[in-house]
Amino acid sequence: MESSLNKIFRGDRAIWVVFLFLCLVSIIEVYSASSTLTFRTNYWQPISKHIMFLAVVTTVAISILKKIRLSSSFVFF
Repeated sequence: MESSLNKIFRGDRAIWVVFLFLCLVSIIEVYSASSTLTFRTNYWQPISKHIMFLAVVTTVAISILKKIRLSSSFVFF
């Protein structure tokens, strides 16, 4: 019986690890640059926008992967 994470993140685990590592690095980069980004706005605004953007991108990537696995005739050109 597969665990729930294996059902969600199908495919090559190394690619998912690299993807999540790069997402984590990008959050750290936005955090370190947020002092100049938030000169006149809320401090957490750029970080929260970036995290929400990453959540949307991850959701889209998972849904595309599920669509590819459901459709065996789906081919990228």
